[in-house]
Amino acid sequence: FGAGHASLALRLSALEVAAEAGAGGVTMSAHLSKLELLDCRRGVPADACCLVALDAQALPPLPLGLVAAILSPGNLEAAERRAASGSSSSAAGVALDGFERLACAPLLSMQLRGNDSEARRADVAVAARAVHLQWNPGIVALGSYTLLEASQVLAEAAADRHFEWSDMQSVTVDMQHTDGTGLPATPAGDASDRGAGGPAVGGVLKPPAAPLHLKFSANVEQVTLAFNAEPLRGPWAGQEWDITAGETFEVAPDNLPAGVTMPHIILLSVDDVRLALTQDPPPEPGGKPELSLVIRASLDNMLCPEDQRPAAATFVMARALPPPESVGTAAGNDCSSRGSDGNGAQAVVTLDQGVATGGALEVLVDIDPVYFELRIAPLLRAIEFIERSIRKPLVRLANGGRPLPPAPVPDPASAAASARRRPRWKIMVPTAVLSMPTAADGHIEFRCVDASVGSTSIGDPTLMDLIKVDVSRVVGVAVHPRGRGPPRQLGLTIVEEQARFELTLRKPLSNAAAASLGVPFQELIIDLTKFGSTIHLGLSPADFGLLLAVWLDNFSVNPVLPKDPARAKLAQRDTTQLKVVVRMPQAVLWLHDAAESRAILQLRLDAPNIDVDKRLDGRTFVRIALPGISCFVSGEAATGASRWFQMIGPPLETPAAAAEARAAAALRGSWGDGGRGNGGSPASEAEAAARAMGATGVLVALATKGGETE
Repeated sequence: FGAGHASLALRLSALEVAAEAGAGGVTMSAHLSKLELLDCRRGVPADACCLVALDAQALPPLPLGLVAAILSPGNLEAAERRAASGSSSSAAGVALDGFERLACAPLLSMQLRGNDSEARRADVAVAARAVHLQWNPGIVALGSYTLLEASQVLAEAAADRHFEWSDMQSVTVDMQHTDGTGLPATPAGDASDRGAGGPAVGGVLKPPAAPLHLKFSANVEQVTLAFNAEPLRGPWAGQEWDITAGETFEVAPDNLPAGVTMPHIILLSVDDVRLALTQDPPPEPGGKPELSLVIRASLDNMLCPEDQRPAAATFVMARALPPPESVGTAAGNDCSSRGSDGNGAQAVVTLDQGVATGGALEVLVDIDPVYFELRIAPLLRAIEFIERSIRKPLVRLANGGRPLPPAPVPDPASAAASARRRPRWKIMVPTAVLSMPTAADGHIEFRCVDASVGSTSIGDPTLMDLIKVDVSRVVGVAVHPRGRGPPRQLGLTIVEEQARFELTLRKPLSNAAAASLGVPFQELIIDLTKFGSTIHLGLSPADFGLLLAVWLDNFSVNPVLPKDPARAKLAQRDTTQLKVVVRMPQAVLWLHDAAESRAILQLRLDAPNIDVDKRLDGRTFVRIALPGISCFVSGEAATGASRWFQMIGPPLETPAAAAEARAAAALRGSWGDGGRGNGGSPASEAEAAARAMGATGVLVALATKGGETE
């Protein structure tokens, strides 16, 4: 496309195709040494031009030119015997010089059985040594533009009075409804004989296609998938898209230094991929086919650049978890090691769609223990790339290259029905480690077991995805650097083990619909009140510095993204881009003067509530509510033993209310003990009064150095 210069090129090396037809069906095999699909647009750098590179099994070199042969079964067997013995001759007048069947496993093998009168079956198998895939958003945009141009040309041709579409329609004759001459036995307009047949094509009856049973299997030793920033700037000739304005998210800089290339936004490496797909006809007419897919693979790693500079260093965002004894002691930013046995994390992916799933697609992923390094800027950049450089261009391509009109706000009933049809997925990991690194101050590491991430859809108040993260036995530790060597874990645990942790992300599918209803584009809810456990946090001065470094070096760094033209049309001041809600039953902060020493200060926060609201105009609102707060200091009692003394407590409403509460508590105690009270102990009276006062009470304790009573 474009001034006579090809935009896509397909290159094949050492190709051999063989097909055999018989009474049992058709069997076909293809041997191929290498296949390459190239992005040949002018200006695309060499390292980004290969979109698909398929490296099959090693093949011997074939003679140049084209060799073709059409053989009967007997002659084919004779040719195979001669090829095995190294001789060549001719058979039945067909030249066979140079025709040698390759002995290695084929890249593609396919077998078709059945015909239009019975169920058809197709078995397809693919085997390759390596497959490398690259995603350039602009080539999808170019495909959409080409489709749009082609549809316009066809529309103009259809409008031409000298052009008749019937001239291009194929005519299929059903011999069961003819008189043997190939002509219809009844007039085409008569529908009396159409019951047993199918719809009419060009005035001639066509039988319905027989159901197809498909089996597909693939074995690939190594697969790499690279997502790139668009290497070219638009718009192209005759095209109204400007990809620098956010239509395809991001482009590479114009003036890259010589020899410098843009790193991939995401580079995924997977080994030993085995795929098995089964598709059966729908059990009822008009329904969806029954689909079952199983993928087994080994995750090597997932690489991302640390920032958006052309020569940015890369880091491993996800990989197999190392042995337990090395977790927390290895370098937090050095993720080059693989699993405990030198292999990647084994993963099993199953996809099912059919009557059992209500017609919706269900995806289940089981994966071995993984190590995930959380860097906010690369993660947000990858999420935006998937949304604006993969999903949107593909949606436009599926629409024939035409941009989709703004989707109307669905009513609750239609939104609920759409939610039931949307895909559902779940990822389960037995053990996971999440690391939040800094530039040079170490990292914070969270460990958990029985982790799961799942997504469903709901339709209230608008159609949205509901993503839930559920983990057990969560522990947070601080890993500090030690001189020039690798970081080491200090004795202090930042977050004591929590039996259960859950968070929910609500993400509407349409930002326009969400904005019209006042719904945030993303709402993260962390509600720990249902578990009723207290969150214990331990910090030393070094840990405060580490937390500050995590914020400054990681969480506060945002990627520089092109403006989204759809978001620019919304009310920037009143539209919520991100909302975070945190609810906890109680949090206790333990402060240490050193990691090896005992805590010296204890701060209790009762039912803390945190709400963060970030608007499109960049403003952020933070609200923190603390219904109750108390503080205790570690001191030495008169007996010399170490104990806690309260410094701050919840205030009383009035002294009179406190006196009334004490009197009421004493009265209840005497009633419950037959007039003897509870023994007259001052401590027991104070405990009863405290229970009566509840959260409105205050307790002040004084620590003295003499022999005074406490």
